[in-house]
Amino acid sequence: TYQPAQLSGFDPLTYIFFGMMVVAIALSIRFEEASEFNVTPMDYLIALVVLGIAMLARGNIVDSVMMAIALKTIILFYGCEVILTRLESRWNLFTVSVLASLLIITVRGVMLNFV
Repeated sequence: TYQPAQLSGFDPLTYIFFGMMVVAIALSIRFEEASEFNVTPMDYLIALVVLGIAMLARGNIVDSVMMAIALKTIILFYGCEVILTRLESRWNLFTVSVLASLLIITVRGVMLNFV
């Protein structure tokens, strides 16, 4: 909500990061060993978000910033899904870091409600 002035507007690092994420996801899917395609719940969620954003954009309810946030979220979700499908054990650095970040978000949310 309160973004610093130097971070507002065009941010080439963000575009480079998400562009590299898209390329990495595409290469990971392309060179995957399994040749069969499986539909996951994430695919349904992404389709629902895209349809919702398209319908809201048609009515001029959603602006380009909201569409950019939805696109970035979709890229990050697919990136996480690619990582999770290739994990060999349940407890590793990725899952522990996700749990730690969720704990921090929960504590901050609870503390914000009591202040």
